[in-house]
Amino acid sequence: MITKGRKFITLTVIVIVAFLLFSMSYKKENNVKDKLIGNTENNQKNKPKLFISGNYSQIKVCKKNINEFLLLSSDGNALIISNIKGKTDTIVKNKKLLGNFTFDKNCKYIYYKIKDSNYRYVFKRKNILTKKTETLENIPQLTSINSFATSNDTLFYLDKKTLQVKGYCKGNNWNITDDDKKYYNIIPSPNNKYIIAHSVSNPYIFFKNGEMIKKLNSFIVTDWSKDGNYILGFKDISNDGKTISGSDIYVFNLKDNSFTKLTNTDTVFEAWPVFITNNEIIYSDLKSGNIYIKNIK
Repeated sequence: MITKGRKFITLTVIVIVAFLLFSMSYKKENNVKDKLIGNTENNQKNKPKLFISGNYSQIKVCKKNINEFLLLSSDGNALIISNIKGKTDTIVKNKKLLGNFTFDKNCKYIYYKIKDSNYRYVFKRKNILTKKTETLENIPQLTSINSFATSNDTLFYLDKKTLQVKGYCKGNNWNITDDDKKYYNIIPSPNNKYIIAHSVSNPYIFFKNGEMIKKLNSFIVTDWSKDGNYILGFKDISNDGKTISGSDIYVFNLKDNSFTKLTNTDTVFEAWPVFITNNEIIYSDLKSGNIYIKNIK
């Protein structure tokens, strides 16, 4: 027969053991929660932030002042200036805009392309401060609008008959490519030493003098990093070949030839990304028309 004293001791031991087991379980559970919260915070750091909502399809960044942006409306009829706070001002409105536009290297002008009444390409330049617009003369029809972002005197363009890449500077023309490919979408590097030109689904890098450096992975290149070490772009997906069913952003590292996928979503169609800094990009969502900023460090 157990005495009252022994009963009390036994009960006390049971309570203590139960408390210790509960404490260990609680601590273990909270350690897991802490880890999950930590992971969530790390994920939140790289989670895209909404820059501006609306109906936009493309965006460009002023490389000299990264707080200024140039947006193209989803209908392709307007160019809108925006600052980092999201304040906007329509600077060009024209139903014949072709979706080709850029800041110049000093961000004093906006260059863009339209079609005239004779269906010819016409290049325009607009002074951001004075709002004065000029028509540029003697510009090859298939000049890359991106040329105006990197130089005041060197242009890169496509031959109308062969679609080969050519260069032009101060009255001199030269061939950059000479093969059987058909090129499009020319993107010069910030130092104007290299260019990227696309053929079918692949981008190729060339020296300005025409020497081919390498063929890149299949994606649409949209921008170079300021230091010229990274190439940004996107790859869209279509189930029927007509409508976009998905799109994600990729970056190519020229130093180690790595190709990294930066986004992986089903509900956002990320497209037309450009660098703000080496660690931050801005891009449009083709599905919603919104513009997002993402840290990619």
